[in-house]
Amino acid sequence: TQVRVCLARGDRALAEHALRDCAQRTREHPAAAQIAARLNAAHALLDIAAGRGAAAARWAATLDPYREREPWFLCEWEYLILARAWLAQADGQPALVEQALGLLEPMLADAEARDRVDSVLRILVVRAGALQLFARPEEALATLGRALVLAAPEGYVRLFLDEGQPMAALLRIAHSRGIAPDYCARLLDVFGTLSASSSAR
Repeated sequence: TQVRVCLARGDRALAEHALRDCAQRTREHPAAAQIAARLNAAHALLDIAAGRGAAAARWAATLDPYREREPWFLCEWEYLILARAWLAQADGQPALVEQALGLLEPMLADAEARDRVDSVLRILVVRAGALQLFARPEEALATLGRALVLAAPEGYVRLFLDEGQPMAALLRIAHSRGIAPDYCARLLDVFGTLSASSSAR
């Protein structure tokens, strides 16, 4: 969580420090192997945010959700980062976008079947970004619109901020189309505040 907050604020240095600190403190933990796997995923997320696509791709190559055959929700966070890693490498490679969408679809179906609203929302926002990247803007807006409708009653903010400026751009389009306009405006205000704060540093 701390890493995601730091990334949303544009503070990658603090995010890296948090990861190093956590790695040092958990070396002797009984679940050290599982924690290390989560930390590796967090490092990949940091690599994606920093534009280190090759490093994220190396991590992605170690994770095969179709081979592991685990229930989706047990590794949801890692799989969402895996989808993001593929998307980060997708410039000029539409097959990687298709691969990410192919991963997200069964995850979404599983989350819906289990009535895991938080999971549905996380998957929808990543899917919306993937569809936008894949030049399917109407589907991207429909997916985002669904996420906004689900998220608005609880007032989710961090969920959208974690997706960075590509999400801000998509929210601006949604707002111009009248999709959840009040909620979009609120989210865009927060994006603007964060951008101003980052520029001031």
